[in-house]
Amino acid sequence: MPSNFTATTDYENSLRDVDTLIAYARVELTGGNEDNRKMFLKLAIVSCVTKLQVFIENILKEYHYLVVSGNKQQSLLPLHLRLNSLKLFTADNLIHKSLENPDTYNAAKFVEVHAIATKTNQLCDDNHNVVPHLQFETKFPLGKTGLTELIKLFKQVNGENIFENPPFDTNKINEILGRRHAIIHEDSAQQLTEETIENYRTILKSVADYIDTYLAQHL
Repeated sequence: MPSNFTATTDYENSLRDVDTLIAYARVELTGGNEDNRKMFLKLAIVSCVTKLQVFIENILKEYHYLVVSGNKQQSLLPLHLRLNSLKLFTADNLIHKSLENPDTYNAAKFVEVHAIATKTNQLCDDNHNVVPHLQFETKFPLGKTGLTELIKLFKQVNGENIFENPPFDTNKINEILGRRHAIIHEDSAQQLTEETIENYRTILKSVADYIDTYLAQHL
């Protein structure tokens, strides 16, 4: 099934690097070079997780761009997305903060505050086309675990946990991220095999396809 987003296609293509590293590991296994084999296996895990991070951030940016450039009324957007955008926008644009110091009150200050109020109003206007300053968080921080961060990122769309009943084991996401954390911070690759990484690759591909389909349904 073709992907709905360029970010998904790019991600699928990037996984060839992981396949190459696994193949190199198998060559070293055949040659009895265990140290080299472990090196390629560790690189494959780090590559898997890095590519997932890049994919998540890129598809969220692409989704945001398509929403903003879609030339449709804001009333057609999920209400949760709009309220989340208001939260992010008003957190970065505090009118009361701008007005804290009365010594700065002048015509320029009024223009500044008026602009913030206008943009806030635009975000609330059902009949207004989606505005360029609609805000959406796209940063996916990497840590030992990441499922919580993923849930939070995609809750921005419609307020739902899209990973509650997906067609894959969500525990594997934290397992894979935990593996990467152990390699980066402890240089640990315990019980890591070519088959394990191939399984991780398959799971992460399923995650990407699932996200691609979900976001496409909410454009």
